[in-house]
Amino acid sequence: MRLILSLHLPATGSLWHKRAPTFCPRYGSNSPGADPLIPAPEHARFFNAYYQRYRDNPRLGSVVGYSMMQAIIAAIAKAKQVATEPLIKALRGLTFTTPFGPVTFRALDHQSTMGAFVGKLAVRADKGTMVDWHYADGKSFLPSDDEVRKRRPAEAML
Repeated sequence: MRLILSLHLPATGSLWHKRAPTFCPRYGSNSPGADPLIPAPEHARFFNAYYQRYRDNPRLGSVVGYSMMQAIIAAIAKAKQVATEPLIKALRGLTFTTPFGPVTFRALDHQSTMGAFVGKLAVRADKGTMVDWHYADGKSFLPSDDEVRKRRPAEAML
């Protein structure tokens, strides 16, 4: 079994990047700052560091890429090595920090509990933003353990 992680992000400064909705509903506003409605302490740290570096608000690809790296760092720390099989084992049940709060890879099937903001897209001050939004916690949308066991071969869950 091989562990493959892939990440593709559009280039900063591209047309897509400039018009893409920001990953957090408030980020399209004229006054930059971490959204006080997101209680995760990591959220403010991530936003402030990103804004200080790029003088722009983070986009979805920014937070997903950052979160992916946090998962890799946590998996390597838990496995204490970078060999494939130990990393796969380390990912089982691994919880790591993201700007939206803690995320876990379920032990049964390695599915991530990372959620997403859901709402309507809008343009404010020539920037993409989200209105009428809520955060949908990923663990609320995963199939039950029984459903996973019925649909996946047993060897895929070792």
